[in-house]
Amino acid sequence: MVGAVILIDALRRLLRVRGIYIHGMPALATVISVSSTSMWINHWDVMCVHYTFDTFTWGASGRIIFHHAVPKVGARIWVLHDLDDPDRNVAA
Repeated sequence: MVGAVILIDALRRLLRVRGIYIHGMPALATVISVSSTSMWINHWDVMCVHYTFDTFTWGASGRIIFHHAVPKVGARIWVLHDLDDPDRNVAA
């Protein structure tokens, strides 16, 4: 039963992110901080990158996990966001 709940939740998240990739609006975001996590992938530190971006109506923020080619603070990265809810966004 617990496995079914976890699977359903994962499928909902996958469909939500897929929808943003298909129908999302592009925006240019600015990296505001880069912090280390306690994880490693193939001998690379996993880093958490926080960013902000402006939309037509207001600003929004997000984060993404990088393990290779981490952008520096102040760098610009592309993100896709839901037009109705910019807080739902993914880095492109």
